[in-house]
Amino acid sequence: MWFEFSVYGLMMAATSVLAIFLFAYPILSRPKTRLRTYFLLLVLSAFFWSFGYFLEISSVELELMKFFNLVQYIGIVTLPVFFFFLILYFTREYGFIEQPLLLLLFFPSIIHYFLVLTDDFTHLFYESITLNTSEPFIRMELVYGTAFYSNMIYSYLLVFGAFYLLFRKFQETTPNETIIRSQIVVFTFGATFPILGNIIRVTKIIPPLDFLDLTPVAFMIAFVLFTYAIFEVGFLDLVPIARNHVFRDIHDMLIVLDSHLNIIDFNRSAHRIIFANRPESNIRNKNFKSIIYEQTKRNVHISNSNHLYQGISTLIKGKTGLYTQDTEIVFSGKQVERDYYNITATPLYQANRIVGAIILIRDISAQREADVVLQQKTQMQEVILQLLSHDLRNHLNVLKGYSELAVSSDSLEDTKESLEAIEVKSSAILDTINEVTNYLKIDKLLAGQRKQLNLNQVVVDAIEVMGPECAFKKVTIDFGHSSQPAYVWGDAVVLKSVTLNLLQNAIKFSPPNSTINVQIKDLQESAQWQVSIADNGPGINKGLQEEIFKPFVSFGTEKGTGLGLTIAKTVIESLAGEIWVRDNDPQGAIFYFVLPKITEDSEELLGK
Repeated sequence: MWFEFSVYGLMMAATSVLAIFLFAYPILSRPKTRLRTYFLLLVLSAFFWSFGYFLEISSVELELMKFFNLVQYIGIVTLPVFFFFLILYFTREYGFIEQPLLLLLFFPSIIHYFLVLTDDFTHLFYESITLNTSEPFIRMELVYGTAFYSNMIYSYLLVFGAFYLLFRKFQETTPNETIIRSQIVVFTFGATFPILGNIIRVTKIIPPLDFLDLTPVAFMIAFVLFTYAIFEVGFLDLVPIARNHVFRDIHDMLIVLDSHLNIIDFNRSAHRIIFANRPESNIRNKNFKSIIYEQTKRNVHISNSNHLYQGISTLIKGKTGLYTQDTEIVFSGKQVERDYYNITATPLYQANRIVGAIILIRDISAQREADVVLQQKTQMQEVILQLLSHDLRNHLNVLKGYSELAVSSDSLEDTKESLEAIEVKSSAILDTINEVTNYLKIDKLLAGQRKQLNLNQVVVDAIEVMGPECAFKKVTIDFGHSSQPAYVWGDAVVLKSVTLNLLQNAIKFSPPNSTINVQIKDLQESAQWQVSIADNGPGINKGLQEEIFKPFVSFGTEKGTGLGLTIAKTVIESLAGEIWVRDNDPQGAIFYFVLPKITEDSEELLGK
């Protein structure tokens, strides 16, 4: 007879069966992850240990016992390594060890198992192995060797290293991270029992049990706790971990209240922004209204906070299903900051009963600014359409009148004057359309490719374009500049458009037979190029010299859309320049704009 079963042996068998049935289904039913893989390997190691020990203590022949001792040592030498790997990935500390180094952790285990296999020749693992036939059952009597203690020390280093990682992970979590903390506590508590059983076995500190290895028995207790960890606290389940990370790390602020409006939980954003990093003990379980009131006296003021508190109170009483409001929050630190937030509160239910509320606070400052800009653009487009409709209607009515006059007139001189007037009005219509078009696509104009260009050439090209108009108005343009290139960053088409607009205005208001002076000057002190366009027209009232760069502000008898100078100002300022107007002496106006010279830091100045 090879086997003789005892109560202790049956306990080992039960532990092995429990390992397979309690863990095979929940582990294999989880999504395949590295964490699940190491847990499965850990369970298999425990199975080899328990089942091998069951067969060993149930055997009656020494050689059979030694064989099953080799079987259980597959689990003994690998279990600490898999336990360390499991905790390493559970705590997400694997980043500090490269994958090849992790595999090297198996090397001592392989050496120790080789020494177990060859112990009959080396006697390094066991100095002696004898058969003990005394009560309560036949068993091996072992005298431990050097390799046995080497394996024990190495195994304990791995196990206590894993415990250290769990302890550090526990310290890193906050009290509101209950899921992770529960998993750590249950797992640590469960792993403690096999370790205690192994210490009792090795040290033989309990004489009545010195013949029995309690480690596999302790696995049964650990398996029950691990099963609880899987089903109750979501061990190996990514969902609660993901939910916890979302709650903790989400950019929006989250605050959880109980039915008495006491703060029971909050995430990092709320702690940093609303509670200004106050100690958590001064926030948790405190009344929401009193905390907000205290923060108002400090440096965080929520507008309409009383309305917010009343709304949440009504929500928890079940009178409303949702509360939301947009409000301003003022942060008064070294600098006063005003931001806009949307606050939404929803009830928390348990067994169809409201037990609290969760408050979501989202920063909507950027959205609000975008809405304001969109609203302004919409209003601006409406004004532009009204302006365009009005100006075009007036110009077309005049064109119609001159056309009728030219058709009906018998005088060649009258017909010529009518045609000249039609040409002027046609140009005015084109100017109106061009200005409106440029204003509507100003964003695209500013997005043009910026490159190095010679400002002298830009101005020369613009003057050439205005040649026919100068001839028609009998106006000359005197362009004064040095032979030195005036290099700036910009888009040639856009800068030419700005220069054309300024030249058109100068020509429009200049009297016949007058001269428009255009100059490019080197401002060495400020490292800028200055362009000036001076006319001898009626000039611009000082009260209007700042206003004319605003949309729809026009001047003089020949008023335009009032958009040309607005476009010019936007373009020049986008290139880190300035534009302004001053009186000309003795009469007229001088428009100036400056642009930075190309230097080492000019690209950085322009945000390139």
